[in-house]
Amino acid sequence: MLFMNTTVSFQLLRFTCFFWSVFAFAACSYNAMDLRVVNLSDKSEMADSVSSQVQKEFPLPSEPHFVKAFDENRWIIGNHESVWITQDAGQTWSKTFTPSNSDGKPINVRGASFGPNGRVFLATDTSLIKSYDAGLTWGDEIVLNFQPDAIYFLDDYSGWAVVTEFGDNIRSRSWRSGAIFRTQDGGFTWNSCKILDREKLGAKLGNWWLSDLLVLASGRGLAVGDGVILSTEDFGDTWKLTSATPYKYLKVNFRNDVAWALPVGNDVISISNDNGASWKDIKVPDNRADVLFAEFIDRKHAVLGMNRLFLTHDGGKHWTVSDSAYYTFHVEVLESKALLRLVIIDEKSFAEVSIDKGRTWKPLSEYKL
Repeated sequence: MLFMNTTVSFQLLRFTCFFWSVFAFAACSYNAMDLRVVNLSDKSEMADSVSSQVQKEFPLPSEPHFVKAFDENRWIIGNHESVWITQDAGQTWSKTFTPSNSDGKPINVRGASFGPNGRVFLATDTSLIKSYDAGLTWGDEIVLNFQPDAIYFLDDYSGWAVVTEFGDNIRSRSWRSGAIFRTQDGGFTWNSCKILDREKLGAKLGNWWLSDLLVLASGRGLAVGDGVILSTEDFGDTWKLTSATPYKYLKVNFRNDVAWALPVGNDVISISNDNGASWKDIKVPDNRADVLFAEFIDRKHAVLGMNRLFLTHDGGKHWTVSDSAYYTFHVEVLESKALLRLVIIDEKSFAEVSIDKGRTWKPLSEYKL
């Protein structure tokens, strides 16, 4: 069974702390007008409540930076400190990787990218490390001369990283700016990609950064961050600004002909049906909570993880609650378009399957995937 190649990005601070960084970066914008759209309200209280619930019921990280299912049994979960895996659909978990420097001191997991057959690329503060068995074992580390904020690998060799550059590295009104690097030899060497009108972005936004990216086999790709969605059509050699609303975007994803980006502190999801050329906003069903994850099956059908699991069957015009008994940690869309989810209840985790786009869920044992 094949799963879509996916990527995820990480912030050094935990999810709720990200909101405070928004204020800090805005205050340091070096006299540039901040045109980014954000509505933080008091959502951090809701995020804290959800985190407390998960921490009590589940021994894994309450605020995971990534969750990925390679098949119905093999899952991987990680935060900026460690990585855990299961090979029995969540019945048991083991910690398989905790990064440290040459002195044995802890360092951060910065990004992860996933491919078929259990391929994992993991970036830390200082290096890149690979696994080809869904995180069960890890290869030798490749030392990096930059600190990535997110990575994405199309295959074993072609990969990209988003990086934050400071000070003299950029000639604009900002002292903090997003950059994109590319490798074609599996991470041993990297070259800087061109972002068109990058200095104008600094003058417009002040300090800005990138948080996530992806590049498809067609050469098209998207990168998102603080006030921007960038697009590429040449495998990431050059990137240009799209017309998307300048929210503070945290994640981006793509399936079939739908791309979606998740902003932080807003009551919307931004989606595109034309490879990122144009974007529109979809209102989320509960403005008291932030979107933890979103998965679009096609243009009409999607699942949304917030304080509950929501479904839409009309492209986001209307949302319904799937169920409220379980805390859904993650939903994976299988190649068959069936949905596989990891759920938590009564201090245990397990997997369930839906073959009706999330309306009903059954134990994994009842289905042969």
